[in-house]
Amino acid sequence: MINSKWNCEAVRLRQPGEILCMDIKRLMTQGYPDVGAKASEVIAVDHFIDSLGDADLALKIRERTPATLDEALRAGQRQEVCNKDAVRLGGFDRHHAIAAELPELSATAQ
Repeated sequence: MINSKWNCEAVRLRQPGEILCMDIKRLMTQGYPDVGAKASEVIAVDHFIDSLGDADLALKIRERTPATLDEALRAGQRQEVCNKDAVRLGGFDRHHAIAAELPELSATAQ
């Protein structure tokens, strides 16, 4: 039953990340009630990343190795902002994208 709920959730994945995270947390308590907190976070992060439907975004989030669902959400949001900036600027400039993500680097880059 829980697997069918995950699949139903996957159909409406194009929702805002915060709502998706709330849904995953709710389903985690139903689907994995006896799992410890650390294992629960690992499972939740995996479900979040798998549900994005964007292999490039999923890879970028996995590269950051988020320990919690909230960290995965923030990593995804940061990457989405970088992707939108790259499109807006007409190309991808890795140096500027990294500097935008890390304020301490942007101060030294100028």
